[in-house]
Amino acid sequence: MPWLPIRSRLADNYIDFQWAFRKRDDYISVIEKAIEVLKQHEAVPWLDLDTIWREHYRGKRDHAQALQVLLGLAVNLEVHG
Repeated sequence: MPWLPIRSRLADNYIDFQWAFRKRDDYISVIEKAIEVLKQHEAVPWLDLDTIWREHYRGKRDHAQALQVLLGLAVNLEVHG
């Protein structure tokens, strides 16, 4: 049926973490909690978590991938503490 438009579903399940960590309150809250957990456990003392978060949130740098990894670490610390 040539009159039907072709629609790509490649990005239907895609989350733009770069944007979400800056604009969505739920993602911002989760990252802020993750940073607290990482600080409590002194998990990454060689990283300046506040600077990483501040630079990303303010749009100065894209740290979305690093924030995802740090979030995963924080979740694991909370579960397996």
